[in-house]
Amino acid sequence: MPDEKILELFSVANALSLSALLVATLLSVTIYRRLADFVARKLPKWRFQILGSVPILRLIAWLLATLIAVFGVLKPPQESLIAVAASLGLALGLAIQDIVKNVLAGIVMIFQRPLTVGDMVSAGGHYGEVVGMDLMAIRLRTFDDSIVTIPNALACQEALLNSNSGSVHELVKVEFTVLGDVDVAQVTRLASEAAACSPYVFLKSPIFVIVEDRTERRRATRFTVKAYVIDVRLERAMATDVFTRITRTVALPDTLVMDVA
Repeated sequence: MPDEKILELFSVANALSLSALLVATLLSVTIYRRLADFVARKLPKWRFQILGSVPILRLIAWLLATLIAVFGVLKPPQESLIAVAASLGLALGLAIQDIVKNVLAGIVMIFQRPLTVGDMVSAGGHYGEVVGMDLMAIRLRTFDDSIVTIPNALACQEALLNSNSGSVHELVKVEFTVLGDVDVAQVTRLASEAAACSPYVFLKSPIFVIVEDRTERRRATRFTVKAYVIDVRLERAMATDVFTRITRTVALPDTLVMDVA
């Protein structure tokens, strides 16, 4: 009789039910992801929260589908269930240790939320916007429009720099050095005004200018303009615009403006 119960697990009815469950789960996850993308474009202020819900729903959907498949469709005997679980556990422990590490790290990251889709982060030696998160890896889009995939386990093991932590606004630094003697107060004022004129700067947050003496063989003064960008995706556009405005305003005869960061 146990053999008959095992054969029932591979019946045509069960195969059709599992296929329907698989298609329904894939369809549900895909529809929700596309709907989230559409709503995020319409409501950019809330895109971090909207897109951040996609990996959570994907995890819940597949866990629910697995439970339905095992206990609702297959309904294996308890002895078989225990034996299969033990075998699968042993196989996972020996053959796919790295995958298990990434999955566990992904689950921890989903609920701990050190980052979310849309954040600007530095991980694995790469810096860019988080465009995707799943149980295996994080996907970053760098400023040269490359997609970098970073395993979750690696992201959990290393220091993770998050520049905006779910906010649309991000602090951006624009650094430049003026060579020769210079009126520090005047350059500071002009640099602050140049940043305030940029259409990419979020003016409701303060603009700071930090001054450092970098004199070595020749007189040099380093200025760092700190301001918030209106949208993290415009970080490099803001840095370029502010730097361009500063070079037009601050550059004086016998001086040189250089080093944008």
